[in-house]
Amino acid sequence: MQFIVLDLEWNMPFNAENRIKTPVHLRGEIIEIGAVKLDENLNISDKFKVMIKPKYYKKIHSAVSKLTKIKSSDLKACGVPFEDAFRQFNEWCGEDYCFITWGNDDIGILEDNLAIYRIDRGFIPECYDLQLIFDNQITKENRQHSLSSAVSLLGEPEFEAHDALNDAIGTALVCSHLDMTSAIENYKSLKKIKAHNKKSSDHCIKKNYSSIRKLLNSKEICTFSCPECNETVECGDWAYQARDRKISVAECVCKKGYFIRVNFRKNADNTFRASRMIYDLDEDKLSFYNKMLSRTEKIKAKRNKS
Repeated sequence: MQFIVLDLEWNMPFNAENRIKTPVHLRGEIIEIGAVKLDENLNISDKFKVMIKPKYYKKIHSAVSKLTKIKSSDLKACGVPFEDAFRQFNEWCGEDYCFITWGNDDIGILEDNLAIYRIDRGFIPECYDLQLIFDNQITKENRQHSLSSAVSLLGEPEFEAHDALNDAIGTALVCSHLDMTSAIENYKSLKKIKAHNKKSSDHCIKKNYSSIRKLLNSKEICTFSCPECNETVECGDWAYQARDRKISVAECVCKKGYFIRVNFRKNADNTFRASRMIYDLDEDKLSFYNKMLSRTEKIKAKRNKS
């Protein structure tokens, strides 16, 4: 069996109203596929890259363009239809292979895109999350590392991230430091351990509040018991994620970090209800929170001026 390291870049809708909802909720439309094949010594033996002209989310979201350096004009000039890109990639993959990705988002996005184009998802082979294997064999911290930080920790040279082929090459470099034979053999049990250790909780707030501000200031939302030590944890500043969603981070006295997401809805009597999810805090979630907090502060500053 051959290892194919896969990375995808995708565009996203500008808001929930513009999101494609059938036949699937299309979170992202693939705009770039990057992949490398590894030989028996985990060295790169072949490379693949193709840009895709989007059909559903045609205008590149500013956040995506900033991250990937891809512009709408690039895709219009160099992109090919998804069906053609997928056909090229499928032929390049050949037979008897598995996918290795950094994290598990790429496979979900690939499945959604195949569904929206009504392409058989049976093409997708066995998939392995290298982020999970890296944590198990190298850091043993039970948390997610970004690909850039993993490459740096292993002493490999820096690379320009968020280019699909570059990220695939970076992931392949991480592979070369790992015992992939053991990882593949023990992957199912590794996933079970990860699922067991993942600390997240879902809490539906029973009380209704007259305003979102009062809801977010309530103890029921702002405080919770730390699963590690049972001490009371208090949420930090709230940041906008979407119109009906806010996020925060918190740190317990035991130094355990948490990422908090609150979804709220308006009731028929104009009061508000909410649900809260709590996750372990990792580098990616902290980076996302800081980005959303900065955006929130800019919005507040504009409102204060007006």
